[in-house]
Amino acid sequence: MRKHIIVSGCSFTNWGKYNWPDFLDQNNITVHNIGRCGSCNEKIIQDVYSTAATFFPIENNDHVVIIIQLTGLERVLINGICSPTIRSLYETKSKFNWFGFADPDENLNKFKKYFENEYTPELHLKKLFQEIITIQKNLNEHSHKVDYRFFLGWDIFHTSKNNMWLQNEKYINKDTKLLIEEYPKCKELWNQIDLKKFWFFNNNFVNYGGMSQWIQYNLESKDWYKDFSKNDFHPSREGHEKFAREIIQPLVNDMFNKLEKKT
Repeated sequence: MRKHIIVSGCSFTNWGKYNWPDFLDQNNITVHNIGRCGSCNEKIIQDVYSTAATFFPIENNDHVVIIIQLTGLERVLINGICSPTIRSLYETKSKFNWFGFADPDENLNKFKKYFENEYTPELHLKKLFQEIITIQKNLNEHSHKVDYRFFLGWDIFHTSKNNMWLQNEKYINKDTKLLIEEYPKCKELWNQIDLKKFWFFNNNFVNYGGMSQWIQYNLESKDWYKDFSKNDFHPSREGHEKFAREIIQPLVNDMFNKLEKKT
């Protein structure tokens, strides 16, 4: 029996010289980092399932732990290609807490057509919840050999009332509405999601926070970002390492221990 860790996400998981998966214990464990810079949640989740499915055959006795980092809600998968964020195409205010960059190419007109004629914030939230429900159902069918956790790169479940990318000021969302309060149909889907399979950062100031919020409340401000002066709000190397060792590694250890008890 071998051990595998599958990690997926956006540039918060796989971009540049260092990423939090690099700091996980890899002693007799194979880490598969399938995260992609500029990815969207649909692509992140679909890539997880296609990779995990290779371990599903009965003759395979390996244990698989999956960590899924969810990204912002502004990108969408169109014909297998992730779009830029809506505000990188149109300088407009969005309901979503955002992080991302545009990558214009020959698909630009296709993306603009989608955002002009089909896009709504509710649609993107609904798509995410449907993807989560589907993959949870599918992975739960293999719970004897597979376990998983979701976490957020940053707070994506609240409306964008407060700026979370300040240089020295910690983000607070306790006075901000959840997106599901604005979209009752999405709230019905939210209630179908197994939130026990999520890690959230919560304290007296933040609910449903992600990696960035944890870093802000656990590191000095000089170590929050990769390069604030260049508007690069990706986590610093120190943030990646501390988050991996103090949050993700204990989750991974716990999941492997529970899988071993099932064998």
